[in-house]
Amino acid sequence: MSGIKSHNSMRHLLALMATFLAFGMCSLRNQAEAQAISVDYGDKKIWVGEPNQLTFIVTNATDIGEPVLPDVEGLEFEFSGMTNTSSRITIINGVRSESRTVEIPVLIRAEAPGVYHVPSIQLSVDGRMVESDSYRFQAVEAVNAGKLKADIIRNGKDVYVGEPIKLTLRIWVKAFHSDQYDYTVNENTTWRLMKRQDSNWGPFAESIQQLARSGRRPKGMLVQRPEGEYYLYEINREIRPTGLGAIEDLEDVEIAISYPTGLERSNSVSLFRRSDLEFSGLMPLRVRAEVNDIDVKPLPEEGRPEYFRGAVGDFIVRAGARPTDVAVGDPITLTFLVATEKDRTVLDTLRPPPLAEMTVLTDDFRIPRDPIAGEVEDNLKVFTQTLRPRSDDVTEIPPIPFSFFDPDLGEYKTVYTPAIPLSVSPAESLAAADIIRKGDDTTSLGSESDDLSAEITDEEETGLRANFPIGPAMLASSDRSIGATSYALLTLPPVCFAALALIVSRRRWRQAHPELVRSRTAFSRARRDLRGAEDPVEIGRIIRSYVCDRSSRPAASLTSAETLRVARQAGATPDILAGMDSILRAADRATHVPETTASAQRSDTANELVSALERCRWDQTGKAAR
Repeated sequence: MSGIKSHNSMRHLLALMATFLAFGMCSLRNQAEAQAISVDYGDKKIWVGEPNQLTFIVTNATDIGEPVLPDVEGLEFEFSGMTNTSSRITIINGVRSESRTVEIPVLIRAEAPGVYHVPSIQLSVDGRMVESDSYRFQAVEAVNAGKLKADIIRNGKDVYVGEPIKLTLRIWVKAFHSDQYDYTVNENTTWRLMKRQDSNWGPFAESIQQLARSGRRPKGMLVQRPEGEYYLYEINREIRPTGLGAIEDLEDVEIAISYPTGLERSNSVSLFRRSDLEFSGLMPLRVRAEVNDIDVKPLPEEGRPEYFRGAVGDFIVRAGARPTDVAVGDPITLTFLVATEKDRTVLDTLRPPPLAEMTVLTDDFRIPRDPIAGEVEDNLKVFTQTLRPRSDDVTEIPPIPFSFFDPDLGEYKTVYTPAIPLSVSPAESLAAADIIRKGDDTTSLGSESDDLSAEITDEEETGLRANFPIGPAMLASSDRSIGATSYALLTLPPVCFAALALIVSRRRWRQAHPELVRSRTAFSRARRDLRGAEDPVEIGRIIRSYVCDRSSRPAASLTSAETLRVARQAGATPDILAGMDSILRAADRATHVPETTASAQRSDTANELVSALERCRWDQTGKAAR
């Protein structure tokens, strides 16, 4: 018995020792994963203007504040708020542990050469302040000494305002040669050292972006200068000066590069053809491009045409018009085309001719004064404008002048479009005799009010009032009764089936007859659009659109006179036609002479007119009955 107790005691002792051993290992592991703070102080020697980075490295902290930056004369401290966070997970003997490290960088720049003392920088970590040690570093001035040059030259002759000029940015980089390894860095690697983001490319930025988007770069040429061998990179750009004197932004072009200071052996993959070499140091160089004599000349005042609007180049012009057979006041769409073969980029900013200011046009046509925009198509620009003839005496759209300055000749030129013949008839004036005529009756037009009260024949009245009569058979009911429940059970399935079939059939019918759907919904659409409409132009558009919809014509394709003619063919009464004529004439007047007052009465009148038109005879396709 005593032997058993002794054995049990030994087992308890061993278990207790194992527990203490595990606790000790856990404590050692926790200690290894405890919070740690260190500082990387960066380089002891930096270039003036280039950042030196001091970095706090904090492990296993939950709350880290921003570093408290000191104020030191000649030094600039910067914390961007960006941190670098990394995590590490380890598993030892089945036990998982995790650590989290955060790096907090502080950038330090020196404004001038010298030795600088950096005091302690404080950082809050989990509620307690930690600080870096103070230290010193040296700032050295990067000496260009002709290693990087840049200039901007003009290709060709002097230019005028608005004339394109071709510029070339030339970048000269001295080819770096290592005597120790007898190796010269090639032009490809040299360009990759260019600090494109830190450079100010000015107007050449677009050229650099285009090259980058297409995966290309400027090709460097090895050229000999008195100072030695250089790689020459050329970047071209064509711009169009809009002002006099020096071209804007050229003076601000500045090129930055990291220039090599030496080479050394390396076991890592290198950028060089010789894989065992790498840069031992890079020196930041920056140079402002020299701008050669590039001035812009003003356009001469002498001989400047009246309708000149800044076009510089060589152009030809053409014009077209549709329709050419119109009535007085009807719109004519004028298309004005300007083409060039020398420089198509001028079309992007080309302004239209001032049509509304040309008396040769305004004497015979009403022309909106609103500015018109053009569309560039290949090597031409197309402008469109609306003209309305003032009288039936107009026989043509006269030649339209277009003035420009020819920089090759150094003088102004004016070219003209050919005249466009027109056939203009008197505007149709609605009168009672025209309203009530039937068949081939050609009663002359008049304006007496009693003519508008013509009699409507019995046949016409019958057609206007026609309805589908409801006969007694439709209202008859059966005396039989089978009970509400039985009736519901018997009728519900076929009713549901019929309703579903009706929905599907109606949908297919609407898809197969879009014009008929458009005609049948014209009334509700017009009533909706007229709700609250007070502008006479808008009300006139709604009335014309309604007639177009009901007559299955293209939307807004009818003139005022054609709208009246279609409504008369549909059987509109003299009163209806007179009201429509009044509304459409008011709309035409307001198009050119906007009214200063609005009246809600117009909307009510237009609603009554649409309701009356809805009772006219429109056939099943929506066209006016003939």
